[in-house]
This record gives sequence, C-alpha cells and structure tokens, in this order.
Amino acid sequence: PPDRGWRRKLQEHLVDRQLPFLPIEDGDDAPVTQAFVEILETYAAAPTGDALLAGAAFWEFAVAVDACRSEEVNRDCLDDRRADEWNGAGLYPVAADTRCRVVVTLDEGGFQRVLPAEPGRFSCPEG
Repeated sequence: PPDRGWRRKLQEHLVDRQLPFLPIEDGDDAPVTQAFVEILETYAAAPTGDALLAGAAFWEFAVAVDACRSEEVNRDCLDDRRADEWNGAGLYPVAADTRCRVVVTLDEGGFQRVLPAEPGRFSCPEG
C-alpha cells in the first residue's frame, strides 16, 4: 500500500511532547527544577513531571498559608492571599500565559530539547 505519510505523522505525534514546565534534564540550567528533583530523591520519590507540578502546587498553598498567619487560616484568607501570577519560582510559566512551553523529543532513549534550544528557558511565541 502507498505510504501517505501516516507512519511519520504517528511517530512524530508519539515522540514530540510539549511540556508546561522545565524538563528535569535541564539540571543546573533550571535551579528550581533541580532543587525539586533533589527533594524528591531525598524522600525516594520518582522525579516525574507530575511530582514536580504537585510539589509546586503544595508550595503555592504553603506560601498562602504563611501569608495568613496573622489571621485565621481559612478558605477566604487563602483565596485572598494566593498568588495571581504563580509560576513555581520559575518551574513553569505564569499560569495565565498558555503560549509558553518547552518541546522535547525522544532521541536514543532520552529526551532532547527541541524548542527553545537553550536549557532553563521557555518558548513563548507572540500572538
């Protein structure tokens, strides 16, 4: 049967991934990501993207609780004190900016950065 490019398209779909956070492989070029990986490894947890995002969500909660210390910690206080521009100290882009991401591909058993080429940064196209 003629190849209409579906195999290549399927392979590209299965291999290229857009990440909403800096990849673990960025290491020293992404200090916050590296710090989360070290914390996870300390407690024998797998350093996965889901674990990083869960840790950042807990961190956001802890920052809001700390801001409520002078009054009763309740839902209203937490909601008032939560950060509108939270980005996990650089772990991921500000939540409102959905344009920003990192694109990686699977290459020889590991992830390789495609876009942007520079580690520790996000690609945030205009428009």
